[in-house]
Amino acid sequence: MDSLPGVPTVAEVHLKGLETIPPYTYFGLAGPANLPPPIVAQLNDAFTRISAMPDVVKRL
Repeated sequence: MDSLPGVPTVAEVHLKGLETIPPYTYFGLAGPANLPPPIVAQLNDAFTRISAMPDVVKRL
């Protein structure tokens, strides 16, 4: 990707066979190193609740 120069592809890091099948998309949530566990738990709870909302599921 032009927006991620120097970032290797999945195949380039030897994860052959790992594929996505359209229309599936994967999402992740990242934070800084040593994020306090209560903050991780709060973010996880919010992400879990929001991603289960029917209107969000439909849009994603």
